[in-house]
Amino acid sequence: MAEIIIAGAGHGGLTAAYNFARNGYSVTVYEKKQRSELGYGWKDSMSPSAFNFCGMPMPEKKVFTPGVPNCYYSPSAEIKLLPPDPVNYSKYIDRKDLYDILIENCESVGVKFNYGANIRSATVSGDRVTGFMTEKDGALSEVKGDLIIDAAGVDSPVRTSLPASVGIQNILADNEVFYVYRAIFDRKTDESLDPPYGVFFYRQDRPGIDWIVCEENSIDILVGKFGKMTMDEVDASIADFRERYGFIGDNMISGGGGIYRIPVRKTLPLIVANGYALVGDSAAMAEPLSGSGITMSMKAGKMLADAFIVDYSEDFSAARLWRYQYRYFNEIGNGYLSQDIYRSALVQMTSDDIEYLLREKIITIKEIEGAGSYVFNDIADKVRGIGGRRSLIPIFVRAGAALAAAGRTAKAMPSTYDKDAVTEWAALYGK
Repeated sequence: MAEIIIAGAGHGGLTAAYNFARNGYSVTVYEKKQRSELGYGWKDSMSPSAFNFCGMPMPEKKVFTPGVPNCYYSPSAEIKLLPPDPVNYSKYIDRKDLYDILIENCESVGVKFNYGANIRSATVSGDRVTGFMTEKDGALSEVKGDLIIDAAGVDSPVRTSLPASVGIQNILADNEVFYVYRAIFDRKTDESLDPPYGVFFYRQDRPGIDWIVCEENSIDILVGKFGKMTMDEVDASIADFRERYGFIGDNMISGGGGIYRIPVRKTLPLIVANGYALVGDSAAMAEPLSGSGITMSMKAGKMLADAFIVDYSEDFSAARLWRYQYRYFNEIGNGYLSQDIYRSALVQMTSDDIEYLLREKIITIKEIEGAGSYVFNDIADKVRGIGGRRSLIPIFVRAGAALAAAGRTAKAMPSTYDKDAVTEWAALYGK
């Protein structure tokens, strides 16, 4: 029986584990945290339909709470953009509830878990990934498998230690990573934002996104930056929020465990190699503007298993795994190329630039909530509309050229695996 080992208990990895195991494969998940430590003390958005897609039983509806409309604020908070109605919002689910559901599903089909296993590095033979080294209770050991699934996050020690011979991108640039702090505070008053979910762009000259979510009994605050962020920046942002909005309490209810890193870029060019597949944050499967990626990661985990369970196979070559990459990019990944170009343009701008674009209505709610469907003609219209800030024109021109190239690149992806053709395409996609 083929042995599948999974590095990290990410959402996509657990979904792959469930589907492989229930179709006859031996699956073991290695996770550095203990079971009780998985998940965070907050809710995040996801689509409940992901469970149906992934072949999992639908959880009880009480684990989901309704989504809320986002109100967007300029850096000065003087410009306020409201979404049009009606809008179809994702549901929210507590991260710990989600982990409980995924792990219980995995255990029900025989997936084995090895908690407290600190993954150190990949083990490789030639261009094939054969396993990884783990440290547990002070002892270092090698874990080997026929297929290694990397679900160990944006800084995966497996991916980042791979040699060039494997062909996988190791490191993400700083502006491709969102540094984020999140904490839930008590309420001082019954006052609230209207609507209760406020998203703030480039506050305090920091290229990033902050938010305030006013819950019934608490205030959810996120402080984020494209690139490295310090706790001094976090503290300054929260202090400014408290000065502006008197309803934010001083007592932290949950969260606040430090600054986390999540990917905010298009999916990596190659997410498969001989004996190896990436899924979730390890592969940069996230929305390039928000970092949200639960739904797409779970769907990717199912697609990965589908590449083998449709006709049982123990051939875990890059050629076989290409079925998974090709399907994921065509059904999900390519749909975020334009949003990644939008992000790349934003990180070249200043707070004053963002304020100008919103004030002059060059960027409107249409662009903000529809960034994933941005097209070349939209960019051309924006260039023609810029008058008082000509320094922005080259940024928009480059974005327009990138959008045109993105469409061609998506269509050029090889449908079947040929190493030379795939390498050539990956280089084009990487640009």
